[in-house]
Amino acid sequence: MAEDFTLQEVLSDADAYFAAGDARGAIDVLFQGWDQFETSGMDGAVETVRLALGRICHAFWVKRDFETGTRITAMVVNAALERARRTVEPEFAAVYAQAAAATGTSPFPLRRIFRHQNLVRLFRRVCAQVAGDVVECGCARGLSFMELCLSFSKHHPDWSGEGFHVFDSFEGLSEPSEKDLAFDASDADAVQIVRNMLPGNFAVAFDLVRDNIHRRFPRVELHPGWIPSAFSAVSGRSFRFVHLDVDLYQPTLDSLDYFFPRLADGGAIITDDYNWPGARTAFEEFCARHRLQLQTTDTSQAFVLKGSAAAQPGALA
Repeated sequence: MAEDFTLQEVLSDADAYFAAGDARGAIDVLFQGWDQFETSGMDGAVETVRLALGRICHAFWVKRDFETGTRITAMVVNAALERARRTVEPEFAAVYAQAAAATGTSPFPLRRIFRHQNLVRLFRRVCAQVAGDVVECGCARGLSFMELCLSFSKHHPDWSGEGFHVFDSFEGLSEPSEKDLAFDASDADAVQIVRNMLPGNFAVAFDLVRDNIHRRFPRVELHPGWIPSAFSAVSGRSFRFVHLDVDLYQPTLDSLDYFFPRLADGGAIITDDYNWPGARTAFEEFCARHRLQLQTTDTSQAFVLKGSAAAQPGALA
């Protein structure tokens, strides 16, 4: 764009390109607008552009054109990373784009890609050394779980989901407790977290998640229901990796109480929600009670390792 354009003009031009079948042209227009608005300090306009880019990526999920969707999502992610002057491992960038396209998840907010890269780094490290099942509690549309599956399948090309489990109410969040609202001065995202803490928020239909996952990995087991009663479906199993993304105090603590005793030596439990006061309190209480070393990342996660691995903290590189 040789001259400054209004937000409406940028969106209209992008829509015209996309309607003509030129998704790349639409993306180019939107990123040119992004650059203009960011230079002008128009943060609201930049966010509107991000939403438009996310809709383009989502459109290919609606069409079930996952191959094109992966390419388009990768293009958007790479261009956004370039503007943020940040990088991720090329192998993970490809996994992130493929998982986002497969689940119809927007690649934004961009900060999520760095958090999920740390998740997959720990997962790869554990899976290279430890046997057992893999669990995710709280899956939304299945983005992070799909990342774990895709990462695992790269080294097990004939694997179709055996030994991997998803637990979710598929009804959104439960009622928060007092400990979920116990923010302190370090909680910079407190206002947004409170907005997200509404009962029923983050609900995604079971059929949608099942289709997203089973399309590629049909042997994955999905267990609908509330924590901890749903865990009876995996009694007698041993686990190597558990990813908790349930946000609130009680389901986080219930998950730790159930899975840690069943965790194989060297296994890990990680929370996506260490910046949420309830999940943070649950992890800190559990680790204090059992005298476990709690490790944290620079992307609002915390994890605990079982047995001998707990004495070997280190960066997730």
